[in-house]
Formats: sequence, C-alpha cells, structure tokens
Amino acid sequence: MTRNRVPIWPDRLRRARKAKGLSQTDLGVLIGADVFRITSYETGKSAPSPNRLMQLARVLECEPSYLMQTDPDSFLLADLRMSAGLTAAEVVAKCVPLLGRVGVPISRPRLLRAERGELPASWTSPDARNRVQAVLAHVYGAPVRAVMDAWVLTLSRSEKSGDNIGSGKSSRSAVPASRPATTKAAKAWAALNDRQRTYLRVIFEEDQRAERRAERASANREPWPGCAMASARLLGAWGSPGRLHHDSGASPDGG
Repeated sequence: MTRNRVPIWPDRLRRARKAKGLSQTDLGVLIGADVFRITSYETGKSAPSPNRLMQLARVLECEPSYLMQTDPDSFLLADLRMSAGLTAAEVVAKCVPLLGRVGVPISRPRLLRAERGELPASWTSPDARNRVQAVLAHVYGAPVRAVMDAWVLTLSRSEKSGDNIGSGKSSRSAVPASRPATTKAAKAWAALNDRQRTYLRVIFEEDQRAERRAERASANREPWPGCAMASARLLGAWGSPGRLHHDSGASPDGG
C-alpha cells in the first residue's frame, strides 16, 4: 500500500547524527524541523515524509535506503520512489515530458495504481512497460534493473494479497494449470522462486494479449486489393468460372 511516510530505523538515525557530531537541535535546524520532530523520529513515534527523508540523508551524508526499514533488495515501487525522496505528484511532473513524447500516458492515479500492483491498461504492452521502467529509473536515479525488480515484486505482492492487476483479472488465473508433479516442466516450475514465477506470468500474459490483438487485426483486415483486382481481371478474361473448366478440357459439371 502506498504510504505518505517512510518507516526508518531510529537507531540508525541516532548513530548517523552522532557520527556527524550533531545534537538533535542542530539536526532540526539543518532540515527545518524542531527538536521535538527529531526526537519523535529517533524514538520511532513518527516517520518522515519522502522529502524529509531525503533532507536527513543529505545532511547526514548517507543513503536514504540506509535509514529505511525496508531492505533495498526487497524494495517495492513505492519504496523505490520514497528512497528517491519524491512524492507521487513530483514523479509524475518529471515523467510527463519524457513519456508524453512517446505517447505513454502517466498520471498520479496511474502511478499509485502501479504501486499497488494494479497495472494501468496503457502500461501492459511490452513497449509501454519498458519505456515506463526506463523513465522511472532515470527519475529515481536508480538502475533500470532495480525498477524492474521492484516492479515484479510489487506484482507478486499484489497477487499474494489477492488484488487484481490490469484488466481486473488475476494473472495467476491466466496461467494454465500445472502438469502432474512427475513431469519435467512441473519440476522446473516448482524450482523457481516467486520473482521468477512472476516474470514468467507477466511474459505469458503479454504473449496472450499480443496474440489476441493479432487475431483481431487479422479478422478485421480487408483483403489485399491486389489479390481482388487480379482475380477480377482473370475472371473477366475467361468470362466465367465455368469457362475455366471448359477450356481446360473438363465440362463445368465435371464431365
């Protein structure tokens, strides 16, 4: 779930402050907060906002992730954003110029839905997904791989909690039932971890959507004009389909 506050380790904040030789009052002055706010952070009674977390990290000369309670290897999309010290609105403001030029829509509701593991329909195609991930990596100052991992973990967490993704159907239901445990495929599936299984589910869903789009496009496609014109000229030259049979040595009735 998206949070407006970032849980931090009180002890790490206290150690980092003392390592810089700062009192609680000094730290408060440097980040524009009163001493009571710093005390509440160091006792775990309250948590900073993403922007305040970034201020603390800059003053204490440490990474925001050092203060955060969430392990960076387990970052969800919301954690990754907050580690960059950004609100959802700030992320959208930075992403709109970059994604708008390639036709991928982004808005605060879309970003928050993605952080809940509910991918917007406009982000489900491989091309749109790759563009969004690349832009988020640029805005967060993180490797694209970190965004991809957070993306997959967010989807996986959503599946486990029973949330729906994208069109409202769980991606788990889109995966064919496993074969008996004695088969090689089932054993290979059982050996995968949650992240690997989620990657495969996402790829499987994208392939299905691509196939459905191709089928719809094929069903709605008009016959190639050249074929129709050639057929018309051929029939016009011979007069009728019956003429074709007759001139080839066979009568129209097959005699």
